[in-house]
Amino acid sequence: MNCKHLLFSFLLLICSIATLNAQFPCLNGMSINGPNGQGDIDLCQGGISSTLNFAANISAVPVGYLVVDENDVIVYIGLSGSINFAGLPGNSFQAYAFNFIGSLRARVGDPLGTPLTSGCYALTSNSISVSGNTPSAGTVSTDSGETEAFTCPGDGLADVVRFANTGATAGASFTYLVTDENNIITAVLSGDSVDFESDSVGVSRV
Repeated sequence: MNCKHLLFSFLLLICSIATLNAQFPCLNGMSINGPNGQGDIDLCQGGISSTLNFAANISAVPVGYLVVDENDVIVYIGLSGSINFAGLPGNSFQAYAFNFIGSLRARVGDPLGTPLTSGCYALTSNSISVSGNTPSAGTVSTDSGETEAFTCPGDGLADVVRFANTGATAGASFTYLVTDENNIITAVLSGDSVDFESDSVGVSRV
C-alpha cells in the first residue's frame, strides 16, 4: 500500500512538471522593439537619450534583456528593458530580449553562448543595433587646476585666463562657452583661453 501511494505521488509530480512546462514554454519567434518601435539606433544623433527603453512583443512569460558588445561579450543582462548605454563599455552593441524559465545564470563579462538561465530560454529572433557613445564633457578648470579666477576688467591690462578639461570623451570635439550669472551665453571660444579685460564687472562662468 505504501509503495502504491509513493508511486502515485511520484507520477503526480511528473505530471505537474509536464503541465507547468506546457503552460509556460520558452517561446521561439519573440521579437524586441526599441523606443517608439525604432529599429537600429545611433546615440550620436541629436535628441536621443543614452537611456533606451526596449520591449518584447510577448509579456505572458518572464522576459529578460541582454546587451552584448561588438565581440559578443555580455555587457548587460537583467529584467529591466530600460538600459543606460552611457554606463556600458564600448560603442557598438546588440540588444536582445529573451523569455525563460528558472533564474538568471549568465553574468556581465560572459560570452553570448553562455547559458543565460537555469532552465530553458529563447532569444528574440531579432536584435537592435545601438551605436555611438554619448560624449562626456568632463570637468573644466583653469590650466593651474583652479575652479575660480579673479580679474580686473577695464584697468588697461590683459586679463587672460587659460582653461583645461579633464575626463572629456577622447576624440570628441570640445568647445568652451562663457555665460553670465543667468547662464546666458556671452562667448563661444575658438581656443582654450579668453581675455576678460573688456568684460563687464560681475561673474562669468565657463
